Amino acid sequence: MGNIDPFGRAAVMSRGLVGDRAGEPIVVSPLLKQVFSLVDGRCLDDESVRLPVYDVRVWAGMVQVHSTSAAAADSA
Repeated sequence: MGNIDPFGRAAVMSRGLVGDRAGEPIVVSPLLKQVFSLVDGRCLDDESVRLPVYDVRVWAGMVQVHSTSAAAADSA
């Protein structure tokens, strides 16, 4: 998931609160408190906004993150 808060335009999402809303894993921006899905990056407060999400895997004991967001890969 991207670290830039699209509302506050600051690299703060890694410091957000993590929890769930109705069983969906979420992260809450520490700036303006918007709630984002950890599944697909959409903002639950404004569905026209989303954070980029990235494919990841653990391989040979290392976490690998694909450098292109999943949404960009889907549109290609």
